[in-house]
Amino acid sequence: MHLICGPATVKFLGSEEQQKIWYPKFVSYEIVTCYAQTELGHGSDVSGIETTATYEVASESFILNTPTETATKWWSGDNAKFSNFAIVMAKLIINGK
Repeated sequence: MHLICGPATVKFLGSEEQQKIWYPKFVSYEIVTCYAQTELGHGSDVSGIETTATYEVASESFILNTPTETATKWWSGDNAKFSNFAIVMAKLIINGK
């Protein structure tokens, strides 16, 4: 799971610069990821995800927010136990929208 999740996400969703930085780290197992989509209150229903990622222009970074208990990320197995990074699915907010 780990090799499929991280490298595929970078390959298909990342820029060339991100691929150069992150892909070698996945392949060497410097980074082991888990896929954090499922939420306690919504299962894997992507349209119901409550977690948000707000893009902050000034710092060029994202602020993640899990606003309720039902938005707590949840996954089967020991994925989180053995991972040192997570690929988090969230609703994107830019300029308040």
